[in-house]
Amino acid sequence: MQVTSALTAREGAEAALRQEPDLILLDLLLPDMPPEEAIKALRAVPCAAKTPIIAFTALDPLEIRRRRLDADFSGVITKPYEAGELLAKIKKVLG
Repeated sequence: MQVTSALTAREGAEAALRQEPDLILLDLLLPDMPPEEAIKALRAVPCAAKTPIIAFTALDPLEIRRRRLDADFSGVITKPYEAGELLAKIKKVLG
């Protein structure tokens, strides 16, 4: 298993172009674009169009639903989070 990190949504989309990701861990509050645009940029990469996304966020769950972001995720981890919670979500998503 290879892990690649990116500091911005743009870098994440470029990384997805170079390799086919099995899973995307996405912080919703990135410096270069709002969450809706970050998701759109990732989904525009053909090999990441259907890749499961687990989102990290400090956004309120109601705000996530109001902005209709949750439809694009296989899971949401609310900050602060426990490592065990993250590992459990990853195992569940990757089966």
